[in-house]
Amino acid sequence: MSAPLLGWGSASVAERARAVLAAGGAFLFYTSLDLFGNETWSTPAPSLWVAGLVAVAAATALADPARLPRLASPLGAWILGFFLLTTLWAIFIPDVGPVKQAAVDRYRTVALLLAFVVLLQEPAPRRAALLGTVAGVALSSLLNVAEALGAVHFPESADRIPGRSAG
Repeated sequence: MSAPLLGWGSASVAERARAVLAAGGAFLFYTSLDLFGNETWSTPAPSLWVAGLVAVAAATALADPARLPRLASPLGAWILGFFLLTTLWAIFIPDVGPVKQAAVDRYRTVALLLAFVVLLQEPAPRRAALLGTVAGVALSSLLNVAEALGAVHFPESADRIPGRSAG
């Protein structure tokens, strides 16, 4: 990625680092490469990738506390609502493994969204995340076509839908 494409002309080193994290995070989570890599190549569990991104966002927020009030936005309100509804739902869910896991997954989603809110405040990281998402869409589309043509094969799983690279 070149500097003009990312709009890095006046971006600080910290902004550029957040841009790289944003692009990588958007690509990784959009494509579900974190889950696929864990199941196929034994890469770290998806929750560890989320924890890493949350840790970087927390460090960023601690280094620049002015970033925190920016959570007071429509997206911040939506995240808070999702958190509160998940918590209300979690109080009454039965003690069944898959149901409890769904609650844990929702809390992890809240943490990931908060991390992106903190990291995507400047134009360079937002643009990089957009490009990471575009790259994820392109890769997913290519994988869908390649699988449909029999050029690539994915490990069989009961949860997987053939023809969908993300499962």
